[in-house]
This record gives sequence, C-alpha cells and structure tokens, in this order.
Amino acid sequence: MNKDEVKGFYDWTAEELDTSIKLAGTVQELEVAETSVGTWDDGRPHLDISTRIVGGDYDGLFGPRHTLTLGESTFEARGKSVTVSLEQTVKTLVNFVNIVTDGRGVKLSNPNRYDAQMLEEIGSQLVGNHFISSIKENKKGYNAVSTAYSMSKPPK
Repeated sequence: MNKDEVKGFYDWTAEELDTSIKLAGTVQELEVAETSVGTWDDGRPHLDISTRIVGGDYDGLFGPRHTLTLGESTFEARGKSVTVSLEQTVKTLVNFVNIVTDGRGVKLSNPNRYDAQMLEEIGSQLVGNHFISSIKENKKGYNAVSTAYSMSKPPK
C-alpha cells in the first residue's frame, strides 16, 4: 500500500480508530507484561500493572491495567465520604501478589516498609507471572481486572 491509498488524516472515524477490545464479562488468562511505580498527588505510592492476554482470540494483545495503591485515603463515593486505611491497602496488595505468584510470594529487602521501593521490588518480580481474571468495564469505559484468580485455583 502506498501513501496515496491511505485515508487522509481527517477521514478516519471514531469507530475505525477504536482499538479497545471489549472484554467485560469475560474471564481471561493474563500475563504481567510490565510494571511501573508512581506517586499520587497526595504522596501515596502506587504500582501500575500492564497485562497481556494469553490464549484465545486475543492472544498477545494488551489486557487490562491494574493499579495497587498504598496508604490511607478518603474520597467521595455515591455521596458519602469513604476512608480506606493503610491496613486495607496492604491487605489488597499482599492478596494480589499471592494470587499472581500462585502463592510463591516475592522477596523483599524490607518487608515492613510499605513504600515506593517495596512496590518497585514487587513489580519487578511480578513480570512474566500469569493469573486468571474476570474482566469488568471501569467508570471510564476501559477494561479492568474485576476478580483475580491464581493459575492453580481458577474460577469454576
């Protein structure tokens, strides 16, 4: 195909440019493709996890991203103030790591310091691991991890 056969810049429609795969309501095997650590505006560290779909019609394509945050936060949800404690965010982190590593866990230089360095160490050890996830659509319309399952304990 030469450049004369390609549509003009403004000739593409939104539907033609939509490359998102609608996976909501499905269950997929995912591989942790890459991770990165960032910090929210309020200083709390977070671990962003990018996944890749394994098997099926979408094998090798980008899967949903998943973010784990450490630290207490308060936000509005359905007109009510909700507080998530540090203990709750740590429990969520530990549970997710155990699922993705199929119970093997990770090695940490300081397992009692819940900070960006810990998330970096965890993230680097999650890459390449596989897990199973039911997929939902988040409030922005993107695919998101709904419930994660270890490879040894898949959903029924």
